[in-house]
Amino acid sequence: MGTSKIGEIEWKMRRELAAACRLFAHRKWVQDIFGHLSFRDPGNPSAYVVTPFGMHFSEITPSSLVKVDLDGNVLDQGSTRYGISDDSYVIHAPIYKDRHDVGSIMHCHDPVVIAISSTKEGLLPVNQSSFYAHAASESPTGTIPRLDYEGRASIKFVDGKRDTSHLVAVARTAKIVMLNNHGLLTLSPTIYESYGLFYYVDEACRMQQLIPPGRQLIFPDEEVIVDIKRDYSRKDMVQEVYRLLFDADVRMVRRISPDFEI
Repeated sequence: MGTSKIGEIEWKMRRELAAACRLFAHRKWVQDIFGHLSFRDPGNPSAYVVTPFGMHFSEITPSSLVKVDLDGNVLDQGSTRYGISDDSYVIHAPIYKDRHDVGSIMHCHDPVVIAISSTKEGLLPVNQSSFYAHAASESPTGTIPRLDYEGRASIKFVDGKRDTSHLVAVARTAKIVMLNNHGLLTLSPTIYESYGLFYYVDEACRMQQLIPPGRQLIFPDEEVIVDIKRDYSRKDMVQEVYRLLFDADVRMVRRISPDFEI
């Protein structure tokens, strides 16, 4: 499928996802080619557009993205010879099948997130970004849920097949999932929100890592956390912040990497 056959809405979303890829590379949230970002096809809810496996995130463009249906069949190869990884399929497709409200999924191996996810305590509520991240997860528990590492891509093998039931169950009621020993998963209706969620978790993990070992930590009063959760119930305000953040970062990408829109 050539770019001439791609609709205006899809092309706009491809440009946004390509920009997000460049930002992930710039911010060092991704390990070279190992990670995958996607959005649901606006013209076909049973398909999604995802990053090709084999391209560095700093070189991905709108036309290089690959379109796949929820059964793993490639519908549009994009402008390169690359396909998709099996790991991306077993993470993205089951979530899109299970959650019709999800329009974008992002997963990468952010080193600081992996470090925090490898600790028993995980992401502690000790800085403002962590307060926001836990609230933004919209998890019933009020904190970011965690998925144990049960095999490659955090998916266990059962009778020779990859069993995604644990992943789907954890992702069913949250917008952020911390993958223990592995990385981060964000999912939301839009590309810019999934990006914003990743931003807050990364910032929170970086700040937590800067705390010297052995120091006594200060935790806020519970009513403060309740107030922050109340703020996050103001959906219009929160979405506007995500949009402003993403748009500002895209402008930065245009300055440092203008070829991303090809």
